[in-house]
Amino acid sequence: MKKIINITLCGLSLEVIEYFLLLSAIQIENILKYNIPILRFSGSLRDANEISFTRFVFYFLFWVIAIYLLYDKINIKQPILKLGVANCSLYILLSLGMTLFFPFAIEFFSRSFFYFLIISTFLSPFILNILPFFKRIIATI
Repeated sequence: MKKIINITLCGLSLEVIEYFLLLSAIQIENILKYNIPILRFSGSLRDANEISFTRFVFYFLFWVIAIYLLYDKINIKQPILKLGVANCSLYILLSLGMTLFFPFAIEFFSRSFFYFLIISTFLSPFILNILPFFKRIIATI
């Protein structure tokens, strides 16, 4: 039971970090495209909210189950790198799996936010590891 709680808490924390990384990436992309950063922030915020909420609703439960069942089977010694690889791989695999239920979702693989999320899902455990509380949680997963 404690392992499920630690995985859920870690997953929620990773989602928050990934949200801010995604928001930053979308905002930078909009600045580079439109050169009007203040007017496009509300659009970036809306896009990041929609993407993160959809991802949380459709992916989070599957992520927790997959981490619980498969995390120990990954042969990487460093726990942060192991979590980064697992998190990124699960995002890609769950995205591919969603196309079975929602065939129109294949279009999202050509969108920039998909690649922003790949980068943020890999980097988020390294950012989370900065906080001492989460170092202990990641070590106990």
